[in-house]
Amino acid sequence: MAAQQRFRPCLSTSQALLEVLNDADSNDEDLYNGNEPEDEELDLELDLDQLSVPRILRDYHNDSDDEPGPSNVRPRSRSRSRSTSRGDSPVIGVDIKDSDNYEPPTARRRINNSRSRSSSTSREQSSHADNQVDLATQRGRGTGRGRGRANNVNRPSVDPLVSRWEECGPNPPNEVNFTGHPDIKVNTEGFSPADYFELFVDDDLLNHLVTQTNLYADQYKANNPELPQFSRVHEWTNIDKNEIKRFLALVLLTGIVKMPSISHYWKKSILYKYPIANLVMPRNRFQLILKFIHFNDNSQMAERNDPTYDRLYKIRPIVDHLFERFQSVYELRKDVCVDESLLLWKGRLIFCQYIPNKRSRFGIKLYLCCESDGELAGSGGYCYRFKIYTGKEDRAQEMRNVIPEDAQALSISEQTVVFMTLPLINKGYTVYMDNWYSSVRLYLYLLGKNTLACGTVRQARGIPPQIVQAQPSENSSTVSLLGDNVINATKYMSTKIVYMLSTSHGNEELAVPNRRRDGNIRRPKVSAEYNKNMGGVDKTDQLLQPYDCAKKSLKWTKKLFFHLCQMSLCNSFLLAKKEGYDKPLLNFIESVILSWLFDGHAPPQPDQTDDEVRCTERHFPAPIPPTENKAKPTRICVVCSKRGIKRKEVRNHCPDCPSKPALCYPDCYRDYHTRMIFWM
Repeated sequence: MAAQQRFRPCLSTSQALLEVLNDADSNDEDLYNGNEPEDEELDLELDLDQLSVPRILRDYHNDSDDEPGPSNVRPRSRSRSRSTSRGDSPVIGVDIKDSDNYEPPTARRRINNSRSRSSSTSREQSSHADNQVDLATQRGRGTGRGRGRANNVNRPSVDPLVSRWEECGPNPPNEVNFTGHPDIKVNTEGFSPADYFELFVDDDLLNHLVTQTNLYADQYKANNPELPQFSRVHEWTNIDKNEIKRFLALVLLTGIVKMPSISHYWKKSILYKYPIANLVMPRNRFQLILKFIHFNDNSQMAERNDPTYDRLYKIRPIVDHLFERFQSVYELRKDVCVDESLLLWKGRLIFCQYIPNKRSRFGIKLYLCCESDGELAGSGGYCYRFKIYTGKEDRAQEMRNVIPEDAQALSISEQTVVFMTLPLINKGYTVYMDNWYSSVRLYLYLLGKNTLACGTVRQARGIPPQIVQAQPSENSSTVSLLGDNVINATKYMSTKIVYMLSTSHGNEELAVPNRRRDGNIRRPKVSAEYNKNMGGVDKTDQLLQPYDCAKKSLKWTKKLFFHLCQMSLCNSFLLAKKEGYDKPLLNFIESVILSWLFDGHAPPQPDQTDDEVRCTERHFPAPIPPTENKAKPTRICVVCSKRGIKRKEVRNHCPDCPSKPALCYPDCYRDYHTRMIFWM
């Protein structure tokens, strides 16, 4: 009785908890009728530990008949209460007779059907409870707290925005007038490859880099007054625009000529001899600029808990500048595509993404809006807009602050398409996208903005059940239905079943070559158009991949900056092609590098090294000439030093070799001038 009195004050709390659980179950359908994409599941959990609920009731909520475990164990007590008429385990310490309204949460799953027929209200509750039992059976899991999220079987597959689906004809359901003006918006007459590149990486951007790099170097030295005596930082001097151009040109060159490390470009060994790096700047100077290159003032950055905190603050000026320049220089043709790209990054970063079907798998995700090939094969790939994904909780990157008010109700993936194509809306463009973005609701929204759309789609994003169950006829390989005379849903069998949506194509079929056997096979035209126009983002990645200069770094901002520079280089190359440039990308990059390294002048001839001349020319030994302080000077023998022999001073050297090495005569002198590997 003492235990019963101890738990009696908590019965009101448990009753309130049961009402919340019943309300949550009754609202499951409302949750699944929401506007979330398929791959975003809703989860409704109650933290019972933070409520004033007795532990014995929490044990009942964790109870599961399918999975016995610690949650099924009842606390022991000296006094046992009577078993209930339902056969459940008794509740220790609670007088059930005195609480007629009390039911354990598991009892809601075992509602008596005979009692539920007493009224219409109880009949509806029983039907909903039976549905919950069926759902739990399909999941193969228990029904207690923490047993997994609800499945998608209750989510309706038919979009309520489409009221009627009927057979689709071969003609496109919609025709819109294209009012865009695809062309280069600047005068490019007489432009060289470097001039095209400077349309994006212009003097404003270079001057900003110079200012911020010098500022960061001063801040670093002020914050680290006790640097080691021989630290390279003491050698730092401010850079200017010409030096930052040479630095960036060397960085682009590292994407063409691969070396094991940065320092190998300055090695004098015949295996790694690359004289152009020494002609441009010393190794220590290059590494110092690489250390201090910066893009924004750290002292002005907001705190992490500040509402205005921007995760891209350290590189924000570069992102904003290129974002505007990409759109202001060129206007796209009618067909565009929206897709994502992944920049490899495996370091610590809060918005690092994992995409298993990408080559990099881990990295920084960028949304890109690129020009499609359209009718001109190989002419697409220009990046018009881009957005760096920084996580769903980054308030500074809210798309809702930019997109129209009537797009606020769309899901995140749908809003991404609206944001990426915002300047193109109401101009008659056709947007291609994959199934992560596509939905009936998005396509109807874009159609209302005089914009067509086409792409693959997931089955639960508005595909009607009639087309899911239908089979193609003998003379056709596809099944197509037209929704409200404006949107076409297509199903066809490739290596697997593919569903597509389009507001710009009918159900016309084409004969395409069979890749597995001789002959042709029938495929819907919408599929062929999708494959032709969806590769704009992939083409950008394919162009940049062989010449990737984004080296491994501890700072993600540097790697992202170099990647954005290469995107600018790719855009400038595509613009030059539209103006008649007929050479490959490699020649274009080489022209830009030479122009920035030597300002259009012929590069100087590098000096020869000892390895190039010592075994091919006739040299003669001579004494080391006297100096002001020493009449008969001596130096260390190069060959003996390389062989690990203790310090050996000699008076002879070779005056004909470029480095004028000191050598023992005659043995070391002979080996040095007759053997390439003289120290072996």
